[in-house]
Amino acid sequence: MTIGVDAVTDVVLLVWWRPEFRDIAYSDFAMTLDLLDRAIYSLQALNHLIKVRAFTTARSRLAALLMQYEPFCFSKSAPLAPRGQLSALAGVTPRMVTAILREWEADGIVQRVGRQGLELVDRSALEAEAAPFLAFPAPDARIPGAWTIPTLEVAR
Repeated sequence: MTIGVDAVTDVVLLVWWRPEFRDIAYSDFAMTLDLLDRAIYSLQALNHLIKVRAFTTARSRLAALLMQYEPFCFSKSAPLAPRGQLSALAGVTPRMVTAILREWEADGIVQRVGRQGLELVDRSALEAEAAPFLAFPAPDARIPGAWTIPTLEVAR
């Protein structure tokens, strides 16, 4: 599998049947523009994922993930994102995550706690590891797509 989804928190999935969905899209131009924005953002997000997978290292992706989700990943008790889930979230193998964490532990960047926990020891060193990933900023979901005008008032 080249891509997958792992939920860190509870999610709600909405599924519409195609005929009803098309009827709504035809009758509500504003919603259709919103859908276009979401489609464009999805392509931008996919392009971002391709870039970071192609041009960053596993170490950089894992460091950026840990920094971005610090409250979920670092906990002396039971973290919300245990070490076993980090590989799927960072897009690397579990074996690679284990090797990287061992190196970082030896370098005094993180400390493994129990079977699943992590403790952040040196924030600046982890930020330095994440720097190559951060050179590829993620697209902003709040910005409308290329073919819509944010101030456009749609007549109903």
